[in-house]
Amino acid sequence: MQENKNRLAAFFDIDGTLINIVRGQTKITPRVRAAIRRLRAAGGVTFIASGRPTGYLDPELLDDDLFDGYVLMNGAHVIVHGETIYAQPLP
Repeated sequence: MQENKNRLAAFFDIDGTLINIVRGQTKITPRVRAAIRRLRAAGGVTFIASGRPTGYLDPELLDDDLFDGYVLMNGAHVIVHGETIYAQPLP
């Protein structure tokens, strides 16, 4: 299988982007879920980019059907396809 070097990666923030607790929207809308799935079906990869640690991610955000990886704690923990590829824990 040949690697596509022009692959699109999309990074999504959580608060105020995928969900909006202030407005009472605590889940990703069906319309946004469908759009993320279409992006992945077209060959794109999708990531959550957040200041949150893994323990503060809602289970729906851990859905393998939606996200290929996570850039968490403002870049201190990076997970791709379930594998940590970078970690800079606080001492």
